[in-house]
Amino acid sequence: MKVAIAAFGLLGWVACAGCVRVAETTVREQAAEDFACMDYALSVEEVGPEVYRASGCGQELIYACRATRPRVHRELVADDVGDEPVMSCARTLE
Repeated sequence: MKVAIAAFGLLGWVACAGCVRVAETTVREQAAEDFACMDYALSVEEVGPEVYRASGCGQELIYACRATRPRVHRELVADDVGDEPVMSCARTLE
């Protein structure tokens, strides 16, 4: 039982490791648009759980991210739409 719990915890950690990369990419794309700046000129760093600081082109903003599952009416869409989480990030007021 302990092995199963440990394996499940490790699987969750490995699956979420990709979440960080997706969040950084999402923040970089959003900041590039917000700053009117090329994304390669930006620096993105994690400053807290699901919180990122984007800086570059003389500007800096903090973004909060979270993974959500899309709400889909199965009868209205094709069968190839999965239940993959979607990363959404938004500027914070800090």
